[in-house]
Amino acid sequence: MKKFNSKSMKSGMIALLLSSQALMTPFVAYAEETTAAEVQSEMAQENEAEENEVAESAEAVESGEVAESGEASTTPKLSEEELRSQIKDYGTKITVKGKQMNVLELGKEHQGQNKTLVFMPGLGEASQPLTQKNLLDRLAENFHILVVEPFGYGLSDNTDEPRTSENIINELHEALQQFDVSEYVLVAHSLSGIYAMEYAKQFPEEVKGIVGMDTSTPMMNGYMDMGHMEAPVDEEGNALYLPEIPDVDDEVNEQYKLIAQLNLNNTATTDEAERSNQVLLDAKDEKIPAGIPALYLLAQDSYDDIEMRREFMDQITMDWEEQHVDMSENPDEVETHVLDGDHLLYFTQYEEMAKLITEFVMNLK
Repeated sequence: MKKFNSKSMKSGMIALLLSSQALMTPFVAYAEETTAAEVQSEMAQENEAEENEVAESAEAVESGEVAESGEASTTPKLSEEELRSQIKDYGTKITVKGKQMNVLELGKEHQGQNKTLVFMPGLGEASQPLTQKNLLDRLAENFHILVVEPFGYGLSDNTDEPRTSENIINELHEALQQFDVSEYVLVAHSLSGIYAMEYAKQFPEEVKGIVGMDTSTPMMNGYMDMGHMEAPVDEEGNALYLPEIPDVDDEVNEQYKLIAQLNLNNTATTDEAERSNQVLLDAKDEKIPAGIPALYLLAQDSYDDIEMRREFMDQITMDWEEQHVDMSENPDEVETHVLDGDHLLYFTQYEEMAKLITEFVMNLK
């Protein structure tokens, strides 16, 4: 188990809160390895003074989000005007529900040859085209790719529309209708795995497969409300804990950090975060329809976190792989791989992920 580095966490349940956020939020930074037994030992040794310290730590957690992969760094605060003047456009703006949604299209020369890959970001992901650039570049060698940035993400407009699963799914479908694609594979990270499952139920004739990158599951929090966290800022409002994307030019890191600050705790992603636990609860009895194969690329750190949770939560009856298999009506159509790394698996395992995704999609009917 990995814990927040700003204050000492002495409560198993606070540790579980942090763990739950690491599995739904792309940019959460932890340090200091802890086993389940150590957490239990700490709980047994707590006294009244330590409980007060935990309460203070919990308040800090609720006001901050951090990231796990790469080197964390701070981003100096800039005005919105300064940010927009420094951010470089990428992708194409399309109109969805009267607002501008940004879509990056890659590998257009492969359109019609193989199935299109539609990428869906994790909760609060600053810029999927930049944070997942290494993976996208490799897949674009063989596939037509659409990276759709939902409202509040990347270069898309913000919105006050409720960030319900229904709205997010319908907006994505409206966006895809503006491109010449009729069959595609959803490639989802984190919480978007739940949206992908619900999307496949709503549009089964269009979705030919699902790829989940350490995606959330209904069981992961033991069907409990684990709370949510906002992106971290210091006392002066500076954005904190943005990890370095490895193996990319400096400009890529600079640009994604500017975009992260521009969208920091905007109304869309804040509303989505507040609804995230209910999204998991509502999906408890949902399944990916039979006939839609699924590939899950799961992080070893997340697998270990789930095993730690099972020490505390009897409601979590399955391990990380089993939870994903259970999300499909036909378990024989599910393939899982556990790869070394954390929730931001695409930072370090992009070569292996590209290989496994390519094999999976090429074998789809």
